[in-house]
Amino acid sequence: MRLYKYVAPSTARTIISTKTLRWSSPMTLNDPFDMQFAFQFRVNQAKAIAMALEKGWQHHYGALLDRPLNELARIMQRRLTDVA
Repeated sequence: MRLYKYVAPSTARTIISTKTLRWSSPMTLNDPFDMQFAFQFRVNQAKAIAMALEKGWQHHYGALLDRPLNELARIMQRRLTDVA
């Protein structure tokens, strides 16, 4: 498998001697078609807030404490045990 990267001769020497590659930021490319992707993240903000609050209350009242916890849930659980 080969990867071809167009660079100046001095840069090619650096790549070969250090065995590393440097990638340009897409914002610095001079051709708008060099790097295009259609990533769109659409979320219903009101629904996401309502779901997060509901999960928070479920954790607060102990309904979800037996499930695997993420970092926020572990913090909430510690706070609950500290208060009790």
